[in-house]
Amino acid sequence: REREDDVRESVLFSPCAGPDIDALNKLEEADEAAKGSKCGGADDEDDDGGGDRDYGAMADGILDRLVALRDSDSDDQSVEPLRCRVLYIPTAMYALNPNSNNTPGKQRQRARSDGKKRRNVVVEIVNDLLNGDEGGGGNNPERETRGAEVLAVTLDLSDGSVKQPAICSGSGSGSGSGHAPPSSSDDDASSGLFPSDGREALTSWNPHLIYVEGGNTFWLTHCLEEGRWGDDLRGAVCGDGAAMYVGKSAGAILAGERVETATWKGWDDPSVVDSRPTYDDWTDHPGLSLAGPRTSFFPHMNDDWIELVEERRTTMEEREGTTTGGDDESGVAGDEKKGAAGGRVLCLRENEACCVDGDRGEVFLVEGQ
Repeated sequence: REREDDVRESVLFSPCAGPDIDALNKLEEADEAAKGSKCGGADDEDDDGGGDRDYGAMADGILDRLVALRDSDSDDQSVEPLRCRVLYIPTAMYALNPNSNNTPGKQRQRARSDGKKRRNVVVEIVNDLLNGDEGGGGNNPERETRGAEVLAVTLDLSDGSVKQPAICSGSGSGSGSGHAPPSSSDDDASSGLFPSDGREALTSWNPHLIYVEGGNTFWLTHCLEEGRWGDDLRGAVCGDGAAMYVGKSAGAILAGERVETATWKGWDDPSVVDSRPTYDDWTDHPGLSLAGPRTSFFPHMNDDWIELVEERRTTMEEREGTTTGGDDESGVAGDEKKGAAGGRVLCLRENEACCVDGDRGEVFLVEGQ
Protein backbone atom coordinates (compact mmCIF):
# COMPACT_ATOMS: atom_id res chain seq x y z
CA ARG A 1 0.00 0.00 0.00
CA GLU A 2 2.87 2.40 0.77
CA ARG A 3 4.35 1.77 -2.67
CA GLU A 4 1.00 2.48 -4.32
CA ASP A 5 0.66 5.73 -2.37
CA ASP A 6 4.15 6.84 -3.44
CA VAL A 7 3.37 6.21 -7.10
CA ARG A 8 -0.04 7.88 -6.85
CA GLU A 9 1.43 10.99 -5.20
CA SER A 10 4.10 11.32 -7.90
CA VAL A 11 1.47 11.16 -10.65
CA LEU A 12 -1.16 13.48 -9.17
CA PHE A 13 0.96 16.62 -9.31
CA SER A 14 1.86 16.28 -12.98
CA PRO A 15 0.34 13.35 -14.88
CA CYS A 16 2.22 14.36 -18.03
CA ALA A 17 5.55 13.57 -16.38
CA GLY A 18 4.36 10.17 -15.29
CA PRO A 19 5.17 8.34 -12.05
CA ASP A 20 8.44 8.57 -10.16
CA ILE A 21 10.66 5.88 -11.66
CA ASP A 22 12.08 4.67 -8.33
CA ALA A 23 8.62 4.46 -6.75
CA LEU A 24 7.26 2.63 -9.77
CA ASN A 25 10.15 0.17 -9.80
CA LYS A 26 9.66 -0.58 -6.10
CA LEU A 27 5.94 -1.11 -6.64
CA GLU A 28 6.65 -3.53 -9.49
CA GLU A 29 9.17 -5.40 -7.34
CA ALA A 30 6.59 -5.71 -4.58
CA ASP A 31 4.00 -7.00 -7.03
CA GLU A 32 6.44 -9.54 -8.43
CA ALA A 33 7.26 -10.79 -4.96
CA ALA A 34 3.57 -11.08 -4.10
CA LYS A 35 2.49 -12.74 -7.33
CA GLY A 36 5.63 -14.72 -8.04
CA SER A 37 5.58 -13.50 -11.61
CA LYS A 38 6.17 -10.43 -13.71
CA CYS A 39 3.60 -7.63 -13.44
CA GLY A 40 0.95 -7.36 -16.13
CA GLY A 41 -0.57 -4.18 -17.50
CA ALA A 42 0.99 -1.97 -20.11
CA ASP A 43 4.06 -4.12 -20.63
CA ASP A 44 1.95 -7.18 -21.40
CA GLU A 45 -0.21 -5.19 -23.79
CA ASP A 46 2.89 -4.07 -25.65
CA ASP A 47 4.07 -7.66 -25.88
CA ASP A 48 0.71 -8.73 -27.31
CA GLY A 49 1.01 -6.09 -30.01
CA GLY A 50 3.76 -8.06 -31.69
CA GLY A 51 7.04 -6.78 -33.12
CA ASP A 52 9.29 -3.91 -32.10
CA ARG A 53 8.51 -0.24 -32.25
CA ASP A 54 9.65 1.43 -35.44
CA TYR A 55 12.11 4.19 -34.60
CA GLY A 56 13.11 4.50 -38.25
CA ALA A 57 11.82 8.06 -38.68
CA MET A 58 13.95 9.33 -35.81
CA ALA A 59 16.92 7.24 -36.89
CA ASP A 60 16.89 8.54 -40.44
CA GLY A 61 16.69 12.16 -39.36
CA ILE A 62 19.67 11.86 -37.03
CA LEU A 63 21.78 9.52 -39.11
CA ASP A 64 21.45 11.45 -42.37
CA ARG A 65 23.03 14.46 -40.72
CA LEU A 66 25.69 12.44 -38.91
CA VAL A 67 26.82 10.64 -42.04
CA ALA A 68 26.75 13.82 -44.14
CA LEU A 69 29.05 15.53 -41.66
CA ARG A 70 31.38 12.56 -41.59
CA ASP A 71 31.53 12.19 -45.36
CA SER A 72 32.28 15.89 -45.84
CA ASP A 73 35.32 15.66 -43.57
CA SER A 74 38.49 15.00 -45.54
CA ASP A 75 40.53 14.10 -42.44
CA ASP A 76 41.19 10.54 -41.38
CA GLN A 77 37.81 9.34 -40.15
CA SER A 78 39.39 6.66 -38.01
CA VAL A 79 40.87 9.30 -35.68
CA GLU A 80 37.61 10.87 -34.54
CA PRO A 81 34.63 8.60 -33.88
CA LEU A 82 31.21 9.46 -35.20
CA ARG A 83 29.46 11.34 -32.40
CA CYS A 84 25.77 12.06 -31.92
CA ARG A 85 25.02 14.96 -29.56
CA VAL A 86 21.81 14.72 -27.52
CA LEU A 87 20.44 17.67 -25.55
CA TYR A 88 17.88 16.66 -22.95
CA ILE A 89 15.53 19.30 -21.47
CA PRO A 90 13.61 18.04 -18.39
CA THR A 91 12.48 21.49 -17.16
CA ALA A 92 8.78 20.57 -17.21
CA MET A 93 9.51 17.89 -14.60
CA TYR A 94 11.13 20.39 -12.26
CA ALA A 95 7.95 22.29 -11.32
CA LEU A 96 7.56 22.23 -7.54
CA ASN A 97 4.52 20.66 -5.92
CA PRO A 98 3.20 23.05 -3.24
CA ASN A 99 1.30 20.19 -1.59
CA SER A 100 4.31 17.92 -1.25
CA ASN A 101 5.63 16.99 2.18
CA ASN A 102 9.16 17.25 0.80
CA THR A 103 11.15 20.46 0.83
CA PRO A 104 11.75 22.29 -2.48
CA GLY A 105 15.36 21.14 -2.36
CA LYS A 106 14.35 17.50 -1.92
CA GLN A 107 11.81 17.78 -4.74
CA ARG A 108 14.43 19.20 -7.09
CA GLN A 109 16.91 16.49 -6.13
CA ARG A 110 14.40 13.75 -6.88
CA ALA A 111 13.34 15.41 -10.14
CA ARG A 112 16.95 15.65 -11.33
CA SER A 113 17.56 12.01 -10.48
CA ASP A 114 14.38 10.91 -12.23
CA GLY A 115 15.19 13.06 -15.25
CA LYS A 116 18.63 11.52 -15.56
CA LYS A 117 17.14 8.03 -15.62
CA ARG A 118 14.63 9.03 -18.28
CA ARG A 119 17.37 10.66 -20.31
CA ASN A 120 19.48 7.52 -20.17
CA VAL A 121 16.60 5.57 -21.69
CA VAL A 122 16.50 8.02 -24.60
CA VAL A 123 20.27 7.85 -25.02
CA GLU A 124 20.29 4.06 -25.05
CA ILE A 125 17.59 4.04 -27.75
CA VAL A 126 19.66 6.40 -29.89
CA ASN A 127 22.73 4.28 -29.23
CA ASP A 128 20.87 1.18 -30.40
CA LEU A 129 19.86 2.99 -33.59
CA LEU A 130 23.48 3.86 -34.29
CA ASN A 131 25.10 0.64 -33.13
CA GLY A 132 22.38 -1.98 -33.38
CA ASP A 133 23.02 -5.64 -33.95
CA GLU A 134 22.15 -5.19 -37.62
CA GLY A 135 25.03 -2.78 -38.07
CA GLY A 136 23.31 0.50 -37.31
CA GLY A 137 22.15 2.87 -39.99
CA GLY A 138 18.45 3.00 -39.12
CA ASN A 139 16.25 2.02 -42.07
CA ASN A 140 19.19 2.13 -44.48
CA PRO A 141 21.50 -0.89 -43.96
CA GLU A 142 24.11 0.65 -46.27
CA ARG A 143 24.56 3.60 -43.93
CA GLU A 144 27.25 2.23 -41.65
CA THR A 145 27.40 3.88 -38.22
CA ARG A 146 28.64 1.09 -35.96
CA GLY A 147 31.07 2.37 -33.35
CA ALA A 148 29.39 5.76 -32.98
CA GLU A 149 29.26 7.49 -29.61
CA VAL A 150 26.33 9.35 -28.07
CA LEU A 151 27.18 12.47 -26.08
CA ALA A 152 24.41 13.69 -23.80
CA VAL A 153 23.89 16.67 -21.51
CA THR A 154 20.92 17.98 -19.55
CA LEU A 155 19.78 21.60 -19.91
CA ASP A 156 17.46 23.20 -17.36
CA LEU A 157 15.75 26.21 -18.92
CA SER A 158 14.92 27.64 -15.49
CA ASP A 159 18.54 28.66 -14.86
CA GLY A 160 20.39 27.82 -18.08
CA SER A 161 22.59 25.24 -16.39
CA VAL A 162 24.07 22.32 -18.30
CA LYS A 163 24.72 19.26 -16.17
CA GLN A 164 25.13 15.49 -16.15
CA PRO A 165 27.43 15.08 -19.17
CA ALA A 166 27.60 11.48 -20.28
CA ILE A 167 28.99 9.32 -23.06
CA CYS A 168 27.28 6.20 -24.35
CA SER A 169 29.61 4.07 -26.44
CA GLY A 170 28.69 1.45 -28.99
CA SER A 171 31.07 -0.97 -27.33
CA GLY A 172 30.54 -2.64 -24.00
CA SER A 173 28.06 -4.98 -22.41
CA GLY A 174 25.13 -3.04 -21.09
CA SER A 175 21.99 -4.97 -20.20
CA GLY A 176 19.38 -5.51 -22.86
CA SER A 177 20.94 -3.96 -25.94
CA GLY A 178 24.43 -5.37 -25.63
CA HIS A 179 25.93 -1.88 -25.34
CA ALA A 180 27.34 -0.03 -22.37
CA PRO A 181 24.90 2.27 -20.57
CA PRO A 182 25.68 6.02 -20.47
CA SER A 183 28.59 6.84 -18.19
CA SER A 184 29.32 10.11 -16.40
CA SER A 185 31.99 12.23 -18.07
CA ASP A 186 33.07 14.96 -15.68
CA ASP A 187 36.80 14.35 -16.15
CA ASP A 188 39.09 16.87 -17.82
CA ALA A 189 39.78 14.61 -20.80
CA SER A 190 36.18 14.79 -22.00
CA SER A 191 35.36 18.34 -20.88
CA GLY A 192 35.97 19.76 -24.35
CA LEU A 193 33.27 17.53 -25.79
CA PHE A 194 30.44 19.22 -23.92
CA PRO A 195 28.94 22.74 -23.78
CA SER A 196 29.62 25.00 -20.82
CA ASP A 197 26.17 26.61 -20.67
CA GLY A 198 22.71 26.53 -22.17
CA ARG A 199 23.36 29.06 -24.93
CA GLU A 200 26.33 27.10 -26.17
CA ALA A 201 24.34 23.87 -25.93
CA LEU A 202 21.71 25.22 -28.32
CA THR A 203 24.07 27.00 -30.69
CA SER A 204 27.74 26.18 -31.22
CA TRP A 205 27.49 22.68 -29.71
CA ASN A 206 25.19 21.83 -32.65
CA PRO A 207 23.07 19.08 -31.08
CA HIS A 208 21.63 16.42 -33.37
CA LEU A 209 18.68 15.63 -31.13
CA ILE A 210 16.84 17.88 -28.66
CA TYR A 211 14.48 15.94 -26.40
CA VAL A 212 12.00 18.01 -24.38
CA GLU A 213 10.56 15.93 -21.54
CA GLY A 214 6.98 15.95 -20.28
CA GLY A 215 5.72 17.47 -17.06
CA ASN A 216 4.09 20.80 -16.27
CA THR A 217 3.55 22.65 -19.56
CA PHE A 218 3.02 25.99 -17.84
CA TRP A 219 6.30 25.83 -15.96
CA LEU A 220 8.15 24.77 -19.11
CA THR A 221 6.65 27.64 -21.13
CA HIS A 222 7.33 30.14 -18.36
CA CYS A 223 11.00 29.14 -18.10
CA LEU A 224 11.37 29.25 -21.89
CA GLU A 225 10.06 32.82 -21.97
CA GLU A 226 11.79 34.10 -18.84
CA GLY A 227 15.15 32.89 -20.10
CA ARG A 228 14.45 34.05 -23.66
CA TRP A 229 15.25 30.62 -25.02
CA GLY A 230 12.66 30.65 -27.81
CA ASP A 231 14.83 32.03 -30.61
CA ASP A 232 17.77 29.79 -29.72
CA LEU A 233 15.58 26.70 -29.57
CA ARG A 234 13.84 27.48 -32.85
CA GLY A 235 17.19 28.21 -34.47
CA ALA A 236 18.55 24.87 -33.29
CA VAL A 237 15.71 22.82 -34.79
CA CYS A 238 14.84 24.80 -37.93
CA GLY A 239 16.78 25.24 -41.17
CA ASP A 240 19.64 23.39 -42.84
CA GLY A 241 21.53 20.98 -40.61
CA ALA A 242 19.05 21.51 -37.78
CA ALA A 243 18.62 19.22 -34.82
CA MET A 244 15.64 16.91 -34.52
CA TYR A 245 13.11 18.11 -31.94
CA VAL A 246 11.39 15.38 -29.95
CA GLY A 247 8.71 16.60 -27.57
CA LYS A 248 7.00 14.31 -25.09
CA SER A 249 3.69 15.43 -23.60
CA ALA A 250 4.45 18.98 -22.39
CA GLY A 251 7.29 19.06 -24.90
CA ALA A 252 4.82 18.23 -27.68
CA ILE A 253 2.37 20.91 -26.54
CA LEU A 254 5.16 23.49 -26.49
CA ALA A 255 5.99 22.65 -30.11
CA GLY A 256 2.53 23.70 -31.26
CA GLU A 257 1.14 27.08 -32.21
CA ARG A 258 -0.49 27.40 -28.78
CA VAL A 259 -0.01 25.82 -25.37
CA GLU A 260 -3.66 26.44 -24.53
CA THR A 261 -4.39 22.74 -25.05
CA ALA A 262 -2.61 22.07 -21.74
CA THR A 263 -5.60 23.68 -19.99
CA TRP A 264 -8.21 21.37 -21.45
CA LYS A 265 -7.83 18.35 -19.18
CA GLY A 266 -6.89 20.23 -16.04
CA TRP A 267 -3.94 17.92 -15.43
CA ASP A 268 -1.25 20.56 -14.94
CA ASP A 269 -1.32 23.17 -12.18
CA PRO A 270 -0.91 26.70 -13.62
CA SER A 271 -0.30 28.21 -10.17
CA VAL A 272 3.34 27.10 -10.37
CA VAL A 273 3.75 30.33 -12.38
CA ASP A 274 3.00 33.20 -10.02
CA SER A 275 2.26 35.68 -12.81
CA ARG A 276 -0.26 33.35 -14.53
CA PRO A 277 -1.90 31.26 -11.80
CA THR A 278 -5.17 30.37 -13.61
CA TYR A 279 -6.09 28.48 -16.77
CA ASP A 280 -7.63 31.63 -18.22
CA ASP A 281 -4.20 33.25 -18.09
CA TRP A 282 -3.01 30.72 -20.68
CA THR A 283 -5.81 31.20 -23.20
CA ASP A 284 -4.36 31.79 -26.66
CA HIS A 285 -0.81 31.65 -25.26
CA PRO A 286 1.76 30.98 -28.02
CA GLY A 287 4.04 27.99 -28.35
CA LEU A 288 7.02 27.48 -30.64
CA SER A 289 4.94 26.82 -33.80
CA LEU A 290 7.36 24.17 -35.03
CA ALA A 291 4.70 22.36 -37.06
CA GLY A 292 3.39 25.40 -38.90
CA PRO A 293 1.17 28.38 -38.08
CA ARG A 294 -2.05 26.38 -37.74
CA THR A 295 -1.04 23.30 -35.76
CA SER A 296 -1.33 22.74 -32.02
CA PHE A 297 -1.04 19.46 -30.14
CA PHE A 298 -3.18 17.55 -27.65
CA PRO A 299 -1.26 14.50 -26.35
CA HIS A 300 -2.57 11.54 -24.34
CA MET A 301 -5.70 11.39 -26.47
CA ASN A 302 -8.35 8.71 -25.99
CA ASP A 303 -12.05 8.36 -26.74
CA ASP A 304 -12.99 9.93 -23.41
CA TRP A 305 -11.70 13.30 -24.61
CA ILE A 306 -13.40 13.50 -28.03
CA GLU A 307 -16.33 15.68 -26.96
CA LEU A 308 -14.09 17.94 -24.89
CA VAL A 309 -11.66 18.41 -27.77
CA GLU A 310 -14.42 19.26 -30.23
CA GLU A 311 -15.94 21.75 -27.81
CA ARG A 312 -12.64 23.48 -27.05
CA ARG A 313 -11.54 23.51 -30.67
CA THR A 314 -14.84 25.10 -31.70
CA THR A 315 -14.32 27.76 -29.06
CA MET A 316 -10.84 28.48 -30.40
CA GLU A 317 -12.10 28.76 -33.97
CA GLU A 318 -15.02 30.99 -33.03
CA ARG A 319 -12.68 33.24 -31.10
CA GLU A 320 -10.58 33.68 -34.23
CA GLY A 321 -13.53 33.84 -36.59
CA THR A 322 -12.20 30.85 -38.56
CA THR A 323 -13.43 27.33 -39.12
CA THR A 324 -11.74 24.30 -40.61
CA GLY A 325 -13.03 20.97 -41.79
CA GLY A 326 -12.01 17.77 -43.51
CA ASP A 327 -8.30 17.46 -44.01
CA ASP A 328 -5.78 19.53 -42.11
CA GLU A 329 -4.21 22.41 -43.99
CA SER A 330 -0.83 21.11 -42.86
CA GLY A 331 -1.36 17.89 -44.76
CA VAL A 332 -2.50 15.61 -41.94
CA ALA A 333 -5.83 13.97 -42.68
CA GLY A 334 -8.39 14.53 -39.95
CA ASP A 335 -9.71 11.51 -38.05
CA GLU A 336 -13.00 12.13 -36.29
CA LYS A 337 -12.67 9.06 -34.12
CA LYS A 338 -9.46 10.42 -32.68
CA GLY A 339 -10.86 13.89 -32.26
CA ALA A 340 -8.52 15.21 -34.91
CA ALA A 341 -11.12 16.36 -37.45
CA GLY A 342 -10.61 19.95 -38.53
CA GLY A 343 -6.84 19.80 -38.27
CA ARG A 344 -6.35 22.80 -36.05
CA VAL A 345 -5.42 20.61 -33.09
CA LEU A 346 -3.63 17.31 -33.67
CA CYS A 347 -4.68 14.80 -31.04
CA LEU A 348 -2.05 12.16 -30.38
CA ARG A 349 -2.74 8.87 -28.69
CA GLU A 350 -0.12 7.14 -26.58
CA ASN A 351 1.23 5.15 -29.54
CA GLU A 352 1.27 8.05 -32.01
CA ALA A 353 3.74 10.76 -32.95
CA CYS A 354 3.55 13.72 -35.29
CA CYS A 355 6.54 14.02 -37.63
CA VAL A 356 7.42 17.30 -39.30
CA ASP A 357 9.74 17.03 -42.29
CA GLY A 358 11.00 20.55 -42.91
CA ASP A 359 12.97 19.58 -46.02
CA ARG A 360 9.87 18.25 -47.77
CA GLY A 361 7.35 20.53 -46.10
CA GLU A 362 5.37 17.55 -44.81
CA VAL A 363 3.54 16.90 -41.55
CA PHE A 364 2.37 13.32 -40.96
CA LEU A 365 1.43 10.92 -38.22
CA VAL A 366 3.23 7.68 -37.41
CA GLU A 367 1.84 4.95 -35.21
CA GLY A 368 3.78 2.52 -33.04
CA GLN A 369 2.66 -0.91 -31.89
